[in-house]
Amino acid sequence: MFQLAYISKSTAPMSLDELTDLSNNAGTRNQSINVTGMLLYHNGAFFQFLEGNEQVVRALYKHIAKDPRHSNCDIIYTHEAGTRLFSDWFTRHISFEYLEDILGKEVGEDLEDLMAGEIIDQEETDRIINKVTSLVSSRQCN
Repeated sequence: MFQLAYISKSTAPMSLDELTDLSNNAGTRNQSINVTGMLLYHNGAFFQFLEGNEQVVRALYKHIAKDPRHSNCDIIYTHEAGTRLFSDWFTRHISFEYLEDILGKEVGEDLEDLMAGEIIDQEETDRIINKVTSLVSSRQCN
């Protein structure tokens, strides 16, 4: 199971309705190609975690990177995993506030720094992403 995470900057502020539409449309597409994951938007930045077949995920990322709603797309994490973390989430948008509630303030601050591009150390990036994805997937929040 190939996993990829990227961050990017929004080209314009996004409302909750726009994020919901984005998530729903992406979810429909991703279900058809068997890609799962989560999407987070906070302070004008996106974080998305995708998982599935490597060729499919990489092709999807190339498509996503061309979307005019964001810029500065940067892959920050790739990993080959034994199992899927988000088996039922074809692209679920999660609010940052909800994440902070389940992750705790410290991990929330780390994730916020990561999304802002302030963390460039790969070991630290991997630690944050692994912590976030394991906690969120174990909750399978609604």
